[in-house]
Amino acid sequence: MYYKYSNPCSSLPYKEDQVKFLSERMKQVGYDPNFPVVIWNGTILDGRHRYNAAEVAGVNPTYT
Repeated sequence: MYYKYSNPCSSLPYKEDQVKFLSERMKQVGYDPNFPVVIWNGTILDGRHRYNAAEVAGVNPTYT
């Protein structure tokens, strides 16, 4: 499933190096379910770096 970013989420800086770091980590150990991507009104409220990193790593994120 594809989610768009909420306005509050989009207003924060996007850090490509964070996505790269997280995706490499996820390739090694998988997605950490203790840090789910937060969905609000069908959009990502928190966790866009984790969401994108999971896609790059080919793992399934958890959602709340």
